Amino acid sequence: MNLPSHLSGIEAKGLIHGEPIAQFEIGDFRNLVYLVLDWKSRTAGIVDPQSDLIKPLEALSQNGFRLTTILLTHTHWDHIAGVPELIRSFPNTQLVIHGMDLHRLPEEVRSYGGIIKATNHLTVRIGKTSLQVIHT
Repeated sequence: MNLPSHLSGIEAKGLIHGEPIAQFEIGDFRNLVYLVLDWKSRTAGIVDPQSDLIKPLEALSQNGFRLTTILLTHTHWDHIAGVPELIRSFPNTQLVIHGMDLHRLPEEVRSYGGIIKATNHLTVRIGKTSLQVIHT
């Protein structure tokens, strides 16, 4: 399977109508933040949310999506900085993180009730879209 053209260029294209993955390049460090989009249910997940999330959150709002899931691939500060604000703004989202990384999150996040401790081969659903966790 080839990488979709909107994800294979040298710059992030943001949300492309009908595509299940959106890519945003954000901040001074040019971090990549991804949205996983289920167009039928208009539900979405955000992957590795850094602190400046204006563009991806505006894209969700403009396209009628509801954020249901926060997915963390790892807990480097520049990949988790947006989590506290997201759980305050979207208190019913699930936060998916490997249990071995939980201790690296701020207390406000560790005490959040919507945490799902990811294990190898866990299936995460965003609408009808299924993602499988692969711990490396």
